[in-house]
Amino acid sequence: MAFDAADLQRIFAEVVGEAAAAFARVNTPFMLIGGLAVGLHTVARATKDIDFSALADVEQATRLVDVMQHAGWSATAHGPLGPGAVVRFSRTGQDGVARWVDVLFSGTDFEERALRRAKTTTLFGHAIRVATVEDLIVFKMVAGRPQDLVDVQSLLKQNGDGLDEAYLAGALAEWELSGAFARLREEI
Repeated sequence: MAFDAADLQRIFAEVVGEAAAAFARVNTPFMLIGGLAVGLHTVARATKDIDFSALADVEQATRLVDVMQHAGWSATAHGPLGPGAVVRFSRTGQDGVARWVDVLFSGTDFEERALRRAKTTTLFGHAIRVATVEDLIVFKMVAGRPQDLVDVQSLLKQNGDGLDEAYLAGALAEWELSGAFARLREEI
């Protein structure tokens, strides 16, 4: 089955709305990270899932999983629920298309700072907090997969002149990524 841009927008709008409602229901601060967030700061790129970072203790994380499962999502936790865990929610829609939401439960000072620094924007008709460019760069450098490094270069090309360089340097140093980031930046 072929999908056009309107179909994909409808699917992503549905998923963003459901996830935002679930976070609100359990009173859990969250922000968009990942490919969709990168696209909001640069040029949109293909992605198959929607990634969020959320500040939740064990009880809130458990409640979020319960809310999403009640809405028809299956959940696969990587690590015990709570700070530091990653949960992949998945569901196939009535259109036969799989949908995925990944939630990283914040477990570090950096992630908590990033949540405080996130900016609110409207995405598919929903008010969503989105990680700043600097924080996305750090998230992507920590992940370190090939697509993540391409995303970092894209973020730098589109936003390099407006970065808070002091903040970025400090955040990268926390993860011991200053050298890797400098090498990647030189490649641009």
